[in-house]
Amino acid sequence: MMKLMRAQLYAMLRSRFCLLFLAAALLLSAALFFDNGDVVGSVRELEEKAELMGFEGMRRLERAEEAESIDEVMAILRVRQVIAAPAIASTNGMLMFLFLLPGITLAPALTRTSGIRQDLRLYRRVKPLLSRMVLSATFCLLLSSAIYLVFLRYYTDWRAAPPGLLGRNYLILELYILACVGYVYFVYVLLRKTWLAAPAMLLAEALLHRIVPGLYVFYPLTMLPYYTSVAYLDTTSLVAADCPPGKLIGYCAVCLAYLVICPLLSVWIFKRRDFP
Repeated sequence: MMKLMRAQLYAMLRSRFCLLFLAAALLLSAALFFDNGDVVGSVRELEEKAELMGFEGMRRLERAEEAESIDEVMAILRVRQVIAAPAIASTNGMLMFLFLLPGITLAPALTRTSGIRQDLRLYRRVKPLLSRMVLSATFCLLLSSAIYLVFLRYYTDWRAAPPGLLGRNYLILELYILACVGYVYFVYVLLRKTWLAAPAMLLAEALLHRIVPGLYVFYPLTMLPYYTSVAYLDTTSLVAADCPPGKLIGYCAVCLAYLVICPLLSVWIFKRRDFP
């Protein structure tokens, strides 16, 4: 397995297409990361709000009535934004990688002599697929960890977080990442075409719930709360300090189900299909 992973990594680093994709995905992820919606990133933004509506109006808008200065408002927001880290590091920072990495690793020929076709000639079906899953999962875990830590360091007052919250939210993030890697590989193996798999996943998430309320293909996406300016008011959300144990256990169970079932189905389908 390790030999296959090293060979795959070497092939990816030699492929201009793969390097261009990774560079483009990194730039897009960075753009999404810095466009954090309701997450306030700088004192300048608060100063501009204060100039437009006055300090009193801005203070009420941000629900920071106890603050007496811009700096105090900023300090309050940085404490609240700790719970935003899992959503920012997953949906904002990692979405492009999660949806498109299988299309790169399963490409028939990353270079003229390397790719999954070559591996299939030398090994059975299971190892080439699992090695790519593990390699993708490792890359995504490392990148999401870096985004999580960067966000906590520069956008929050992480020292004010309740004991255990940062570690629990990190676990929530990485379970989401692993579940998503298993899910996207299953869809790619099922549909076989990169140009078909990515749009199919996006359309399924956008349309299925409208057709059948409550129906989602990738359910962990709906369980991980997206951050808004009033998210801190829900003290029992999955990422909040008072999250009920049952809610956390349910989330972990769903993610682990995706993590186990999707790779097993992927291997079962992959063994029974001819690779193009």
